[in-house]
Amino acid sequence: MGGNVSDYEPDDLVLVGANVPHCWQSKKEAIPDKARSIVIQFHPDFAGGAFLELPELIKIKSLFVKANAGILIKGNTKAKIISKMIQCASTEGFVRLLQFLEILELIANSEETELIDHQFAGLASSPADTERFQKVFSYLIGNYQQEVSLKTVAKIANLTPTAFCRYFKNVTRKSLVEIVTEFRINQACQNLEILRNR
Repeated sequence: MGGNVSDYEPDDLVLVGANVPHCWQSKKEAIPDKARSIVIQFHPDFAGGAFLELPELIKIKSLFVKANAGILIKGNTKAKIISKMIQCASTEGFVRLLQFLEILELIANSEETELIDHQFAGLASSPADTERFQKVFSYLIGNYQQEVSLKTVAKIANLTPTAFCRYFKNVTRKSLVEIVTEFRINQACQNLEILRNR
């Protein structure tokens, strides 16, 4: 998500802001049909622009701003929210809306959260930029262990190499080389952790 690269684990729970570039990809040895998720998608002004201006919702409005960095939810809060998300899937109408607002309230008031990528907190992307970014990151995640060509990545983004470098630096605040290097370092750290735990 954004410039952060890390593994996801069973029962991970995240809140991702509107148009925040992200890509979840299973490791090649994972069995694809074993990965499942529950996703709640909503527009930030789903109840109208004035709704979030209510004093009772000031923490939820602030939560939406923080969600631009991606929020990892942990601990007891995560367990409560997972339960409510499962309930949401089997309810309809007003009850579902109330459960959804309870989920947002739980996250907004929890101290068991962690921002995933701080640098994205202040950035705003368009849906087109998000789609472009996801294509680029999906390619990088699948190919970072090999030589990554600027020309190839620029073509995926439908930009010239020069325009891509400007675009990529603007979105990630890092160069393509820096991001690929971070991917490789992250993978090496994970491999060392696996060896250490044997």
